[in-house]
Amino acid sequence: MQSAKLEEWLSSPSLTEALKPMSERSFVDLDPIFNVNLDEDYDFRASGITRSRFCAIYQEWIVHCGARRGAGWRRRAAARESPLVTLCFALSVVGRRALAHAQHLSASR
Repeated sequence: MQSAKLEEWLSSPSLTEALKPMSERSFVDLDPIFNVNLDEDYDFRASGITRSRFCAIYQEWIVHCGARRGAGWRRRAAARESPLVTLCFALSVVGRRALAHAQHLSASR
């Protein structure tokens, strides 16, 4: 959480709109690249990655990182429904997809 642009990203209307589905409690990412054996936040009941499971696993780390930025950031990180947590959730999903894609490309060579 070192980026100077973090506040800009969190206040961006277009980013907020794009992340709206992921901020819903019932959101489940059903991408088959996610696996119960590899992803700690895989929710076997939903057969995918859920926001609630992500928070159960990574919220403490998000709060820790937020606290390093200051008390206001710590409060934002502690609220499960905050845009900061939604952004972290989205970035984790995108990052894992990118890694899976890269792994697939290197395996097919």
